[in-house]
Amino acid sequence: MLERDATVASIAASGRLRVAELVLAPLHFEQFDSQAELAGRILTIRSATADFFGGRAAGKFDAELVADPAYHFQGRADRVDLSRLGHAVTALDNRFSGTASSSIVISAHGIGHDNLVRSLEAEGNLEAQNPEFRDLDFAAMIPAANLSLAISLRRFALARGSFRVGGEAIEVPRLELQSPRWGFLAQGRVDFSHALNFKIYPVLRPAAPTLASTSPESFSIRGTLEAPRVLPEASAALPAVRSGARR
Repeated sequence: MLERDATVASIAASGRLRVAELVLAPLHFEQFDSQAELAGRILTIRSATADFFGGRAAGKFDAELVADPAYHFQGRADRVDLSRLGHAVTALDNRFSGTASSSIVISAHGIGHDNLVRSLEAEGNLEAQNPEFRDLDFAAMIPAANLSLAISLRRFALARGSFRVGGEAIEVPRLELQSPRWGFLAQGRVDFSHALNFKIYPVLRPAAPTLASTSPESFSIRGTLEAPRVLPEASAALPAVRSGARR
């Protein structure tokens, strides 16, 4: 055992790693290009770039290949086509459109899908241009007296916020949705089981982008990703104002 460990610890290799197609279901990368280094049980992939659902992804990956392997990734994706990404994820297929960029840090450990999912932790920021929520019309969340004309609010000019992953759920502490006349502030979570629990605060612009107005009503989005439900709640003040999501 000691001899084998000493042999493994002495291994050292480095070089350029290129892969025409890399699939980490449901994610799909093309023209993957990176610098790889193996030092004993430590694998490092740095300066990695790839085509990613119409956009580009870049980052660094580290793996400690021990009895309980540990993994760490830090990177970002730019100009990702949300429609194409949705086609790869059954629960999101044909539900979103737009172009998104995101930075993210991910860590996990263990062997096997279940252990990796349970240990998964991540945090990041997201900004999307012209996002559309095809299953939700946010105009239904605004009292009719506040609407000057019949409108649909499925598409926005900008969405910006932060998120974190842990405990088998995606937590969204703050997500801003901006349109020319109305904005929305969302907070909540999506469980890995697809269950939704969000609170939504409509905000009449031009009070946005500071979001310093009082919401006419607050709403909840419950149900699942496949079947979201909008539920009205009692009026509530907006959460504490910040200058914006972290970048």
